[in-house]
Amino acid sequence: MTPLQRTILVVDDETMIAEDLCESLQEAGYRVLTPAHSGPDALRKVQEESPDLVLMDINLKGDMDGINTTQAIQKIDDCAVIYLTANADSQTLQRAKMTNPFGYIIKPFRERELHAMVEISLYRHAQEKQAKLRQNMFMQTLDNTPDAILVLNELNELQFMNPSAEALLETTLLNEQGKTLQEIARFYDPESQNPVDSFENIRKLTPLILMLRNQKRCKVKLFTAALHDTQGKFQGRVLNLYQQAQAEAITPPQQLHPAHDVTTICASCKQIRMPSGEFSNFETYFRQYFQVKFSHGICPHCFEQLYPNYLETLKD
Repeated sequence: MTPLQRTILVVDDETMIAEDLCESLQEAGYRVLTPAHSGPDALRKVQEESPDLVLMDINLKGDMDGINTTQAIQKIDDCAVIYLTANADSQTLQRAKMTNPFGYIIKPFRERELHAMVEISLYRHAQEKQAKLRQNMFMQTLDNTPDAILVLNELNELQFMNPSAEALLETTLLNEQGKTLQEIARFYDPESQNPVDSFENIRKLTPLILMLRNQKRCKVKLFTAALHDTQGKFQGRVLNLYQQAQAEAITPPQQLHPAHDVTTICASCKQIRMPSGEFSNFETYFRQYFQVKFSHGICPHCFEQLYPNYLETLKD
C-alpha cells in the first residue's frame, strides 16, 4: 500500500496548525481530506470518506472535545487515531488512554516525528485489521462446524465452547465459563467404565462415554491437543468431540437384547455379559443403559444373617 492509497483526516480547531499538518502530509504523498474544526464536522467527514487515520486535537473546543469525538468515531468507523496535544493534564491523558490511540504528537510538531508516527500507525492499523479479519473467519468456522469444540486453560477450566458443544452438553458457554470440565460433564472408558479425568495420554481419536449432569450418556470420539504459548509453556487444551451416529448411541437393553434374545448372567459371580462380550456387575450395567442411580443398604434378611446380635445389643 502506497501513501497515495491512504487517507488522513486532520481535526484541529486552530486553522493554521491544521493547514500546516495537511500540507506536510500531502507533501509526504498521503491523500489528505479538508480538515475538520469541530467534533460534529469530524464525524460527518468520517462517515463520508472513511479515512485510514485521524489526527485528532485532544483539546478540541466545543461540546465535543477530541476524546468525545474519537469515541463517537469508533462507533461508526474503524480507523487509527493519533492525538495532537500541546498541554494535556493527567486526567485528560487517562481519558485518552481508554480510546486506545495509536500515539500522541506534541505541538508544535516536527515533520520527521510526524511522518514516522503516521507511517507506523498506518502499518499497525493495517496489521490489526488483518488479524481481526482472520479471527472473525476463524470464529465463524468454529461456530458453524458440526464438531463440538471446547478449550480449557491450564487449570482445566472452560474458556470457550462452540454452539455444537453447547448442543452436545445441553448448556451454554455463558453458564459454564470458568468452571472445571468435571463440573460440566464426565468422561468414561467404554470398556472398563472407569472415569477419564486426564487427557494427557490420549494421542489419537479415542472412543469414550460422555455423561452430562442429568446422567444422560452418549458415545463420543475425542481428539485432544495441548496448547502452548510462543515460549512453549503449557496454556491449556482443546477438545474435539465427535458424537457417533444416533444408531450407535447408547440404547436401553430392550434394543440391545430383543425379546427373543437372552441376557447372560454368570451362574457363580452373577455378573452380566455386556453387548461388547465382557462381563460387568449389574450396577455398571444398569447405570450405563438405564441411567439408574444406586444407594447401598442391607435388606432385613441379610441384616439378620450378618448381624444376628445387633438388635439384642440395642435392647440392652
